[in-house]
Amino acid sequence: MYPFIKDGDVITIAPWPAKAPGIGQVVLFLHEQAKRLFVHRVTRRGQGYCVTQGDGVDLDDGRISTTGIIGYVTHVERNGKSIRLGLGPERTILAFLARAGLLSPFAFRAWCCLRPFLT
Repeated sequence: MYPFIKDGDVITIAPWPAKAPGIGQVVLFLHEQAKRLFVHRVTRRGQGYCVTQGDGVDLDDGRISTTGIIGYVTHVERNGKSIRLGLGPERTILAFLARAGLLSPFAFRAWCCLRPFLT
């Protein structure tokens, strides 16, 4: 989820409600094939499933059953400071950019330079 969530950040997870996840929501889920927990952004959704993708990668995770979603990220803390960027209203735009493959590491370099001025 770099650069919005970095190694060493402390994330707060809330239990997942019964409703379907929204586009752009950052969720914690158990990936059935990998047998690992992931925190990724929802980029698409359908009946009983969603498609998730990390912000720093070009490939999605495939269809994830909504029953495998454990919770969603409500708060990110870095070095004792609250980080909101990536969890607010901009999350929908970020989901579409990730889905289109436009959130590559090169695009993130420019975003990271601007981010200190936006938080």
